[in-house]
Amino acid sequence: MKELNIEWMHYDKEGETCTRCNNTGDNVKATLEAISKDKTFKDAKINYKETKLEADKMPESNTVLINGQKLEDILKATASENFCHSCSCLAGEGTNCRTIELNNKSYEAIPEELILEAIKIVACK
Repeated sequence: MKELNIEWMHYDKEGETCTRCNNTGDNVKATLEAISKDKTFKDAKINYKETKLEADKMPESNTVLINGQKLEDILKATASENFCHSCSCLAGEGTNCRTIELNNKSYEAIPEELILEAIKIVACK
């Protein structure tokens, strides 16, 4: 049985996170719900972990790890960052948040299809 450890890391301040991280989290959860019903993954043991980060770990926020590997490494994408109004409001100062760039497209929130693609790559190894 293949074991898949999925971790969503995000900045958290008093139970709140930024909009893009929240959207990524929703997408991770929706993807996990979908694969729990997918026969391809029927023998897989899927573990989910949410890691809440303090402000000093902001560069790690909006990260998805699959068996300890960053999603962007699995997909051969590039991690970058840009200004995040939502994080800035939470942090009380101008703040950047991570983005993923793949095939000339930039994603502020990581979409379900990229999460699923990365999970399938890891599951097939």
